[in-house]
Amino acid sequence: MCYHFDANAHATAEDAEWRVPVYPNGDYYIFARDEFREGTFGHPWEQTLCVYGPRMVATLGRTLATWLPTLRVDGHRTD
Repeated sequence: MCYHFDANAHATAEDAEWRVPVYPNGDYYIFARDEFREGTFGHPWEQTLCVYGPRMVATLGRTLATWLPTLRVDGHRTD
């Protein structure tokens, strides 16, 4: 299933509840900008969340790294 939505309009809506989880729960979840230059990719088997794109890594990636382990950086395992 695929969804298209305006994240800015959604964030300011009265009912701003996310209907689709970002973190995978059995399915792949991809949230991406129109040109796929930044976003997130949730992998269900690894139970991981990949944050990509310089702006997303610098903001969301940095925040998530304070409470989630970092498994890869630029595609290379960190362990």
